[in-house]
Amino acid sequence: MSSYIDLLKAAQSGDTAAATVLYEQYQPLIKKLSWHDGIFDMDLYQTLSVAFLVALSKFEIR
Repeated sequence: MSSYIDLLKAAQSGDTAAATVLYEQYQPLIKKLSWHDGIFDMDLYQTLSVAFLVALSKFEIR
């Protein structure tokens, strides 16, 4: 299993498999945050998913 930093670096280099692994790790949180007033909001889910992927590409690794 790759380390988290290795996955981040691979995803930032264009490795879609690494990005998928990271997305799947955070998907439960994204789903949890997609509920509004007791209703699952698919638009919010999609917005959060895109925001995650954008943040993933911009994340600074030190």
